[in-house]
Amino acid sequence: MILIPYEKFEIQTAKSDTEVLGKIAQLTDGPSLKLLFYPPADSKPFVGTITGSRFKIRRIIRYRNSFMPIICGRVENSTLFLTARLHAIVAVFMSLWLSGVFFAFIGSFIPGIDENSPTAPVVLRMGSGAMFIFGYLLCLLSFRFELKKAKKILEGYFYKD
Repeated sequence: MILIPYEKFEIQTAKSDTEVLGKIAQLTDGPSLKLLFYPPADSKPFVGTITGSRFKIRRIIRYRNSFMPIICGRVENSTLFLTARLHAIVAVFMSLWLSGVFFAFIGSFIPGIDENSPTAPVVLRMGSGAMFIFGYLLCLLSFRFELKKAKKILEGYFYKD
């Protein structure tokens, strides 16, 4: 992970690939708008698609979190190879926003920014620095919070047998 949250991890099981994919299917509902906007209380923990030995899932939550990890994975030799990442649109937006704020921070050190006001560079530095830290931590901590929950569900489901 450089700036945008991203994590690769594995889950070892003693089950065959077919059994593992069957368990993932038991945990996963197919995509629908109803699950996106009004998930029922008794819904499965994940929504997504399974194609062959590959799958793409995300947790079903009853609140909004733009930084929800999308978990892409494949099953090989009784091992789940998983990659958690942000939704592409969120990753692009955060990259652009954090880059803009970062360049404003760097630009505040260039001489000649409103030389008539002695506090302009200080306010620009503090404001852009605070925005960068806030944006980064918001993205990172929200992603980690949701990823921890998804991992707990997946690991608990595969380790309990």
